[in-house]
Amino acid sequence: LKSLYRSPVCGHAPFSRVPHAMFQFLGSGADAAQLQEALAARDAEIADLQAQVQALQDADQRDFLNDNSDQLASIIRTKNQVIQTLQEQLQAEGKDGLAQALDSAAVSAAEVQRLHGVVSELTQQLKAQEVELQRARAERDASAQTARASAVVAVDAAAPGPVAASAAASAASGG
Repeated sequence: LKSLYRSPVCGHAPFSRVPHAMFQFLGSGADAAQLQEALAARDAEIADLQAQVQALQDADQRDFLNDNSDQLASIIRTKNQVIQTLQEQLQAEGKDGLAQALDSAAVSAAEVQRLHGVVSELTQQLKAQEVELQRARAERDASAQTARASAVVAVDAAAPGPVAASAAASAASGG
């Protein structure tokens, strides 16, 4: 009967709801009343033990959360201190970095102005050289033309005849 007392499926006493007439069928009425009282006492004991187990589990969970929350709060405090220290370092470096950036920008602006001056000078020199080159080309072309004309005159004077005529025609056509 004790093995039937606890049901593995539902965890409570299955005979707590059995009518009194069933117990009388199993045995005498006095024995049935005693069995019912014993079962009721066992049911109460089981309910009490289950309540105690639940209370212990709740207490363990609270203790676990309290212990871990203290550790978690400590970790969060440490993390916040590290963040604050890093922010202070970044702000300090930011001010130094800004000053360095401004100095660098001023130096860069001066270098750009200097390079603009150099470009202007080189542009003027290039224009002067182009003018000189054009003048030299013009002189060369004039010299070449004068030389051709002199050569034609010299050929005409040295060789009268058909060669002189073709040379004169060639000089006249510009060739």
